[in-house]
Amino acid sequence: MIKWLLIGLGVIAGVLIVISVSGALGGTNAPVIASDAIVSSDIGAQDKSSVAQEAMTATPQEMSATAPLAPSVSVSASVKTPTFSAPMEFPVGERIEMIAAADFNNDKKADVAAVRDTSNMLSLLLGDGSGKLGSPLNVDLSPNPISLAVADFNGDKNADIFVALSGNNTYHVLLGDGTGHFKKNDYRLRDSESVVAADFNGDSKQDIALLTRVATVRVLLGNGDGTFTSKDSKDVKSTMCDSPKALATGDLNKDGRADLIVANCGSEISVLLGNGDGTFEPAVGYSAGTTASGLVGVAVGDFNKDGKLDVLKWHQKDGLIYLLLGDGTGKLGVAAFFEVRAGCCNLKDVAIGDFNSDGNLDVVSSGPAGRSSEEIAIFLGDGTGKFSAPVLMNAGFPGVIGPNYIAVGDFNNDSRTDIALGCNAGTMNGVKVCTNSIILLLNTTK
Repeated sequence: MIKWLLIGLGVIAGVLIVISVSGALGGTNAPVIASDAIVSSDIGAQDKSSVAQEAMTATPQEMSATAPLAPSVSVSASVKTPTFSAPMEFPVGERIEMIAAADFNNDKKADVAAVRDTSNMLSLLLGDGSGKLGSPLNVDLSPNPISLAVADFNGDKNADIFVALSGNNTYHVLLGDGTGHFKKNDYRLRDSESVVAADFNGDSKQDIALLTRVATVRVLLGNGDGTFTSKDSKDVKSTMCDSPKALATGDLNKDGRADLIVANCGSEISVLLGNGDGTFEPAVGYSAGTTASGLVGVAVGDFNKDGKLDVLKWHQKDGLIYLLLGDGTGKLGVAAFFEVRAGCCNLKDVAIGDFNSDGNLDVVSSGPAGRSSEEIAIFLGDGTGKFSAPVLMNAGFPGVIGPNYIAVGDFNNDSRTDIALGCNAGTMNGVKVCTNSIILLLNTTK
């Protein structure tokens, strides 16, 4: 995947949960709350307000068919640049396929969950609140875990994990006991690409939406005890392809109901407005990005601080991150973009948070360029939908492998947004690169 492109955001026990997913993957938890920090944006070479106004008067069909792409406008040099500690490495033992940050043991300290590739295992590294992670606590999974979502599925105020699997028509529900341990329950289900969690029918119980490989969204309503009942299925086939890649959720039309956003493998985004009973309106498509094949990701947040959720989409192959501003009625505006680096390739993962403590949401991406994949790039938002040029930072492990997956959280309880990276082992010119580890970068911005 990138395997993890950010898709969802929520809060459990006071800790921000950000799950990143890409490509075939999609992980998330609750509907995104803009003030918590899933946000990024850009707005184009045109004036932002004029672009947004145009979008609000256009129909979805018009925006999908004719919307031109506008390059991003950088903010002034006065935006404060964030600083971070030297990278700290915490070995996991095998290749990492996904990571998520949340408080899994109810101690109000952020932890990291990592899915391991070879052994099909989930490893939980508990945080101590000082910026250090413990030795992995492991949970066996069935083969081919492809996406996960974190939420409280049985109402006991402990973080649980929903794991979707590819190829064996199964999913796991890992019910947390509040100490960092889980009880695993297995269920039968068709292949899926991406998963998000939210309350889709207004009963205050966490539900699941799954994006399948046959281009449908399937809804599983939570029963409040960690089990689910199948509710609805919607066709989300794109004009570009029949294999959508990533899923996000949020309330785009401000009616108090969770909606769904689908990133297809081509340039299209599909929006499905929720009816509040676990069903959704037919998908409406919007144009964003290239038609190239490859992995994509999607996220939602209020990128210009107007109280309306917007949509962020990225594509592994073209190295561009696209923003579509929401108008608060469920419609999206003209896609604008910002570039990680000229000629970029192999964009791996994206996450969102306020990294310079100015109250505006920023964007961080991994693998900015094929020749410099040890770097991460941070785009600093000014709260109007504009971003700075990328601030490139070395994650401490040079080479072509470098950090792959990103999650954010406050790992040392100083109220600053830190960065966790999943880094897979490799060699470059005979030198070992990383060690299949979680890398923590602690935010030291003053």
